[in-house]
Amino acid sequence: MTLSFVGVIFFGVIGALALWHQARLIKQNKSGRSVSVLWYLMTLSSSAIFLIYGWNRDLLALVCLFFLRAPLTFLILKRLWEFKGFVLKEQMFGLTVASAVVWMIFSVEQDLIYLIFTTTSVVMAILPPHKIWSEQDRGMVSILPPLTSLGSAIFWTYYGLMVENEFVWRTSTCHIVLNIAMILAWRAYPRQEVAI
Repeated sequence: MTLSFVGVIFFGVIGALALWHQARLIKQNKSGRSVSVLWYLMTLSSSAIFLIYGWNRDLLALVCLFFLRAPLTFLILKRLWEFKGFVLKEQMFGLTVASAVVWMIFSVEQDLIYLIFTTTSVVMAILPPHKIWSEQDRGMVSILPPLTSLGSAIFWTYYGLMVENEFVWRTSTCHIVLNIAMILAWRAYPRQEVAI
């Protein structure tokens, strides 16, 4: 059992608990206000990419990560659809990333697709804090996913430096910055009461 396997499983489990809390918060309040649909579409598609990549490379930790995250991410998306629907931009993005997942299944360039999705997830991580800042309302956003993601990013930055993997430590460092931005946005904008 390697340190990377333990890290993936540990942060996968606590990340799954955080996703469950997010799904529960949306259901309890019957609202997905300020929750980024695009981010969760990206998260679900990335999980599928990790499954395919992990399966084809015999990387059990990535396969396990799919089964820890994907069902709860799907549940969050289902509840977001139910309580606020998806605008055209979100629907088109969902189709685009679903197409990329299908492409991954049949592609001989799986390393490249995996790299593209990993890099794109760093860029997309700006969406949750941006949504809170633009709406000036944390809405139904749970603080637990960015907190667990921050812990994970710190671990992977350390791991990347330890094994001298520049891609891992650089992308993880970006995730640290973006998770801190998310936590600051969450703290800066309290949940606004909505008149019914």
